[in-house]
Amino acid sequence: MKLQEISGFIFYILIITATAISVWRSLSYPTDRTCSRDGDQDLYGLGVRLGIYIQLLTTTIVDDASPERATNLAPTNLWFLVAIFMAVQLKGLLSRSCNLTEAYIIISLGNGITFTILTGTLRLNPEGLRESNLTAMCRFLAWGIWKTTNLRFWWLALDESASCICPEVGWLFARVLLNGWFRTFHKVVSTAECVAWLVLFLPYAIGVLLVVRCVLGFHDIPKPKTQILLDLPFISVGEMHGIIFGRNNVGFLLLSRAVHRLGLEGFPFLPLINIYALFLTISTVEISIRINGIQGVSKIDSSGQLIALIIGLGSLTSALMQILFHK
Repeated sequence: MKLQEISGFIFYILIITATAISVWRSLSYPTDRTCSRDGDQDLYGLGVRLGIYIQLLTTTIVDDASPERATNLAPTNLWFLVAIFMAVQLKGLLSRSCNLTEAYIIISLGNGITFTILTGTLRLNPEGLRESNLTAMCRFLAWGIWKTTNLRFWWLALDESASCICPEVGWLFARVLLNGWFRTFHKVVSTAECVAWLVLFLPYAIGVLLVVRCVLGFHDIPKPKTQILLDLPFISVGEMHGIIFGRNNVGFLLLSRAVHRLGLEGFPFLPLINIYALFLTISTVEISIRINGIQGVSKIDSSGQLIALIIGLGSLTSALMQILFHK
């Protein structure tokens, strides 16, 4: 193992250790019983949370052990994210109310999903993405739609909770109020993510539209235009990227060169990033539930929770079976 890789592992271990210490200290905070409230089991009950955690763990395992199968998990991840997005909208958690702590918890779950499913797409040095064009478009559209929820929460919704008696508390390595510097930090991050979405998605989407326009303009071709257009959503992202931009190497080229220059090609960036994201998501959600005194979400006693848990367990079992059978 190279010295650079050893240094990378040491740095990663130090980050994990520091985070674990902050989690341990945060769990020692006393819960304010005067501000305890009943949580929504169907939104973020124990079964729902476990189902999402297991799905994120499955994505991490597949990304590491069998990356060629990682795209098979995209539909399940996307449906989890769409379900959470619809729950936030239908329950009105971003409307004028004193339930913004619940919205923060659910948004933290959604952010964990978006980060994990995107790291598989944005590999540092991919040989060519086998994910279908349609799946990639759905992935980026879901990411963009979810970012609107983040923007609305951090820029608008928190202004409507000023009359709440109990403080709205979150967690970022320590107990913090949702307003103040924590809100400003998330405003900056959410806005930066939207800019990144525009930079990454719009050129690709415009390119796809131009390809469709070119196909419609063809004359005297041996294959029907309708069949070509129906095939376009199912070709790989690498192939579509090659048609639009003239190359199949999709990824962060500058970052890839930096990794090569530092001699870190063998360093497992993606699995370690996913593991840390999973750990941070679990810590944020569970500690936020505890320090806000939310009750009634520590048991699995509703059908909605069981469905999410079974989907997560089924996805993990299927992924492990495929990896073990393949090997």
